[in-house]
Amino acid sequence: MPPMTSLYILIALSILLVACGSASNPSDVSPNSSNWEPRRNVDTDDSRVGSEPSDATSSLPNDLHGRRDMNPSAISEDTTDRIADVDSDEEEIEIAATDAETSSIEAVALTKSDFSDAVDSGTVYDFLAKYDGPICDEQTCLVVTMAPTGTAVSVHGTFNSWGDTGAVKLVELDGAPGIFHGTLPAPNETSLIEYKLKLDGEWALDPTNAYIAFGGYGANSALYGEKRGRITEIEDVYSPTLGNSRSLYVYLPAPYFSSLDTSFPVLYLQDGYNIFQNPMAPFGSWDIEQLLDTEIASGTITPCIVVGIDTTDRLSEYTYGKYAVDAPQPKLEQYTTFIKEKVIPLVDDTYRTLEGPQYRAIAGASLGGLSALWIALMEPQFFGATASLSGSFWVGEDGLTDPMRTIITSGQIAASPSTLRIYLDSGSVSGDGQSGYAGDSWVYTDWTRNALIESGWTNRLVWDTDDDLLTVPANLSTDTSVDSVPRFEWQESLTADSLQAQKNLVSLVALGQGHNEAAWKIRFRSVVRYLFAL
Repeated sequence: MPPMTSLYILIALSILLVACGSASNPSDVSPNSSNWEPRRNVDTDDSRVGSEPSDATSSLPNDLHGRRDMNPSAISEDTTDRIADVDSDEEEIEIAATDAETSSIEAVALTKSDFSDAVDSGTVYDFLAKYDGPICDEQTCLVVTMAPTGTAVSVHGTFNSWGDTGAVKLVELDGAPGIFHGTLPAPNETSLIEYKLKLDGEWALDPTNAYIAFGGYGANSALYGEKRGRITEIEDVYSPTLGNSRSLYVYLPAPYFSSLDTSFPVLYLQDGYNIFQNPMAPFGSWDIEQLLDTEIASGTITPCIVVGIDTTDRLSEYTYGKYAVDAPQPKLEQYTTFIKEKVIPLVDDTYRTLEGPQYRAIAGASLGGLSALWIALMEPQFFGATASLSGSFWVGEDGLTDPMRTIITSGQIAASPSTLRIYLDSGSVSGDGQSGYAGDSWVYTDWTRNALIESGWTNRLVWDTDDDLLTVPANLSTDTSVDSVPRFEWQESLTADSLQAQKNLVSLVALGQGHNEAAWKIRFRSVVRYLFAL
């Protein structure tokens, strides 16, 4: 949560801690759980339901009939509402380096001496208005937090294996009721320490620490080493157009805290609960913060902010039309309005962002990839780049709505080759383990790529079917043998140069990879090397 800006907010949070803490039972809670503030209940993943849709048509390849995105009837109401209780010209187009009461994370470089001075001068509350988390040097971290006056406050975490032995007791500050302080061991420059408070024996997140890490029981407060990017959460972001709320999970790169006068480009990612290292993420997580830390530290990409947008109903919010007769009502237009009118302004007001479409990208996988491309094509005034991993471009191929390729070539899009850079990829393995041109929507990704080329995006010989860049590659049939398909094969070693990141279109296939988080985690390196090439 952002740093507090007034004494009134501090007092309100103290009262909240009392109310939340009293609801929990220490005998029922694991050390790194968060039952004082329930997080997210997940029974299964509504993005990948394994049942075969009852209305599957013969126009779809057999291996797509079992796609886990396709059957909303297999999803329980509990799953669908799983967070209701919580939480042409080859012109180079660069991705370069609200609520009224939302406070910004300013990354003010506070020191331990600032705290001592504030104590001596009686200005601790002013200090806390600038404080967004523990202040660390090479050896220790100063923790300044809040709790009801007279509470026994201790800190437990990975530094002491979440036990009572070695826990750090915090001391209430004389003359500042409800303000507690103490010292924790510091993480090294490339690691992090997860922790929680115990308030009279009840577990709680640290209300003055804006930064979190995902644990096996939900979020924990976190101390990040100076070479680590940090994750923070904006909770309960309400959408008037959709009538629901969700969290935004935000990655701030390490240079955000070392270069305090610098602003950064932003990547918006669908399925925000799955993208950061998260033991609770259904079917695995992408762990992108680890990749970004490495790529940024090595100078491979421009440092960027990443905003993971959670969803309560991806089967509606990520679709522009009916993909099955009994599919839920499409809400992608309303979801797009939410991103434009609420999410982007909130992020720009809260963090040091570079504003304008040339500094924003949107990406996702599966239905998230389909929706990311659709949003970018329809909203060039907001996004200058997009990436779709294993995009569900089979949507519309059964005739129930327009497929993406028809949307592109029929004049429905607003973007142009001079304003939008596009990354597409797919695997080659279907849900039943069979490898082929129809696996993981590879054929439909190629058809979508070809539609973009027909509309002026850059062709490349590597995937062309007749070795003539002036003609659009042919749409090969779904049963074409893999050996007969011209392709740009994904490799882990692909660089910005080999991807030709200055071009406005790249389309890759990862032979042998399927439709899953493990594959997207591996391929995300190519995404950021293309989108944020230095």
